[in-house]
Amino acid sequence: MCRHFVACLVLTLGPSASGEDPLILGFKKAAARFQQVPQESARKAIDAANSHLSPYLKLQGSNFACSPLAGSRKWVELHGLRFSGTHFDALSGTDQANGVEQRLRVWIAVDSYRYLEADGTRGQWTNGRPFMIPAALFVEKGRGGWRASSSISSFLRPVNDQSLTIPAAFAPVPQAALPKQSTRSASPSPKRPKSSPTPTPAAPAEPPTKQMADQFFRALLPVFFIAVGGMVFAFFLSRATRLRKRARATPPPLSKKSPPPLPPPSHQASSDSLELFARRETLMTDAEQKFFAVLQALVAPSYDISSKVRLADLFDVLYAPGREAAFNKIRSKHIDFVLTEPGTSRILCGIEFDDSSHQRPDRIERDRFVNQLFATQSVPLLRVPWAHHYDPETLRQSLIRILGRTLAA
Repeated sequence: MCRHFVACLVLTLGPSASGEDPLILGFKKAAARFQQVPQESARKAIDAANSHLSPYLKLQGSNFACSPLAGSRKWVELHGLRFSGTHFDALSGTDQANGVEQRLRVWIAVDSYRYLEADGTRGQWTNGRPFMIPAALFVEKGRGGWRASSSISSFLRPVNDQSLTIPAAFAPVPQAALPKQSTRSASPSPKRPKSSPTPTPAAPAEPPTKQMADQFFRALLPVFFIAVGGMVFAFFLSRATRLRKRARATPPPLSKKSPPPLPPPSHQASSDSLELFARRETLMTDAEQKFFAVLQALVAPSYDISSKVRLADLFDVLYAPGREAAFNKIRSKHIDFVLTEPGTSRILCGIEFDDSSHQRPDRIERDRFVNQLFATQSVPLLRVPWAHHYDPETLRQSLIRILGRTLAA
């Protein structure tokens, strides 16, 4: 228990000793959200955010458009792009030492967006804000004036050298419109006869030692509560650990009765699932086996051939909004053949064997998606149509063209 208490105390007092207390800074950030932003500060913050965001946008009719750095999509059209609000952000001691006077967050909202493909086709509208547009911009007021910052340059490419006006969907409260406290009472006080003013005795000043003591105890109060909470947590953690060890060390009592025999397997339970399956004799169809023999004679032993490879084994899905939908598009699709380097299994190219089933509308849409995926990730893809006879020399030249290297004769 003492070890847990010392660890909690070190974690509690460590940030304060280094000069910045994350707990106090978190309280300041929470309190700053409730401060009223003056109209002049909000206007200058929006102007700085507008200047920061304009180079990455262009007008697309009544909407805005941006060009992402990653992927094959050339443009993303944004509907309802606007600044939706501002609020203060707390300043740390380091910020104040660097001359930062104010920091505001300018929030960005987008109603919907859609992708504009390189071939001119337009995608479906999707509600919400795309991941390449930040949720908010940080705007600071320092010695050099107002300046906005964000990581938008890591997601978008500059497309405009002129300033655009991004609408703001809120009206900052004017400083003059804020209620003022009246210095006079609501009801007029009765007139008093003029007399010599009586001097009011001044309040005695508090001694400096008392002020220092108040500041010390005020700073020590959060540390005290955290230390008490750490001790309580360490107590229950050590108690749970002892109970777990005791339960693990004590073996369960042996039963004097022999366990009942297992019931025989039920035919009715297996008929609902297992009897619906049938074993396949071969992995490939006759047409695929015929093409595989020609391909193997050309590339073996210089390259390895893998068949029936899932797209999920060839491509990873990044952790970003829409990851689950993107993974669902590739988890049940596969490529007929994949060429890899022996020893390293480095992926060289994919080969699709197009038989008559690829003429169906659903397969045409599937093939279009696969072509775009391989092209985006710079993985060569060779499509070979079905035929009664395959010319080895023609197939050799096609492989040399997409691999960029010669094949051993």
